[in-house]
Amino acid sequence: MNRAFKRTLQVTLAAAVVAGLNVGLLSTSASAAGNTWIRGSKSGRCLEANNNADKVWAAPCDWGKGAQLWSRVGSQIKRAYTNQCLDSDFNGDVYWMECNGGDYQKWEYRDAGNGYFLVSSWITGKALQYRPIQGADDVYTQASLDESADYAWRFADGE
Repeated sequence: MNRAFKRTLQVTLAAAVVAGLNVGLLSTSASAAGNTWIRGSKSGRCLEANNNADKVWAAPCDWGKGAQLWSRVGSQIKRAYTNQCLDSDFNGDVYWMECNGGDYQKWEYRDAGNGYFLVSSWITGKALQYRPIQGADDVYTQASLDESADYAWRFADGE
């Protein structure tokens, strides 16, 4: 009886360890609690990945919409439940693509007050901005902060 109990305990512990490893290895990088909207201060719009292209724009916030859920992971901003990162280039274009650890996928956050941050490309120093241009809700990076643009962002619960 003692031997049977000991063996049952060993099998149970081994199964628990394997299950724990599987959960850790197969889980996504973004947990539900960590998924956020990135909302602009002036516009109130949220950063959204266009699923038909690699573009990023500012759209009306839509609670739980997958294309608007992001997770900050170190200096990267990742699309929730994916391995796709917010990326930019020297020209100021902003888009999403597979995370590659490159410098254009690294972002810095400076406190802008009231829970908002200036989000800047680590490599170029250009700030993430939004400005409606002829009906297109363009998101881009720009070196100088244009007062007519929306350049302060809040990371708020989105799911």
